[in-house]
Amino acid sequence: IDVIGNQKMKVAKYILENMDISNNMLIATVNEISKNAGVSKKIVMDTLQILEEEQFITRKTGCIFVNINY
Repeated sequence: IDVIGNQKMKVAKYILENMDISNNMLIATVNEISKNAGVSKKIVMDTLQILEEEQFITRKTGCIFVNINY
């Protein structure tokens, strides 16, 4: 979390607030996250990459899995 700023924090917050808590998964496209979080697609892509590198999330096409053991 230390490596993400204000705009990127909006993306992380959106993921956490909108994921299905029964399986820690969010089904959403970059466009959907961008529109709903109010940030650019580049910010979403950069944030997802950072969160994945930090092992906070895992991505599959159209799905974001949140690592609850982070």
